[in-house]
Amino acid sequence: MFNLTDWLYVYKQAGKQFIDRAGNLALGVALSWGILVAYLVVTPLLFAGGSMFSGFLFSLWQAVLLSVLYYLVLSVIRRHRIGFHTFKDGMMAFFYKVLGVRFLLWILFAFTGNVFLYRFSVAGIPIIPLAMYLALSPLPETIYLRHESFTGVFGRVFHFQKENILIWTVMMAVWQVIFYGIAGTLDLNLLTIAPFASTARGLSNILILGVGQAIFFLWMVFRGLIYQILDKSSRRKREFERRMIV
Repeated sequence: MFNLTDWLYVYKQAGKQFIDRAGNLALGVALSWGILVAYLVVTPLLFAGGSMFSGFLFSLWQAVLLSVLYYLVLSVIRRHRIGFHTFKDGMMAFFYKVLGVRFLLWILFAFTGNVFLYRFSVAGIPIIPLAMYLALSPLPETIYLRHESFTGVFGRVFHFQKENILIWTVMMAVWQVIFYGIAGTLDLNLLTIAPFASTARGLSNILILGVGQAIFFLWMVFRGLIYQILDKSSRRKREFERRMIV
């Protein structure tokens, strides 16, 4: 059910929490650049030899970096101390869960890729891939904010979307508009380390990479705060909180 008052309340609360974390946000952006550099430098090396294991090693490397990224975002949300130790502590924090979720996503997309009309698009927008992205977009937050196993993550996403699909989907649609305005394409990667890395080419676009990664990290923190508010409350509970404030 559409409730503008509830939407504004959630966004306002998340905005306040976001501003309160300004100190950690600045350092978090700097550390996210470190993740970007690690991704850009190491990834080509994994494929340099043309080994048959390159794809497997790349999947492991992505899982490590995603684990570090999610641990960094979680640390900012929870107001934990962050620094270079975050890289070491984060490497295995969500590694196995990320690896398991990525494997299940691979199976899902391998199946849907053969479904009739999967590549159907309107005005250049791929309808089914976009719908799948919007439906499964809470996956990152469910990985690092919830304690489910990787097999239970999808069930939790379904439960979350059942309660909050409108407010969450509108927010994700706004991100698509922002991303398209910068990169000229849609962001359809559910578990991504550096979404602008695949759209920027050459050293001349290093500014786009740096600014884009900063925007992406800040966006990850903000949507994590939104998820946390929605996951820990119901519309009725938030209505009660609003009345108590008034």
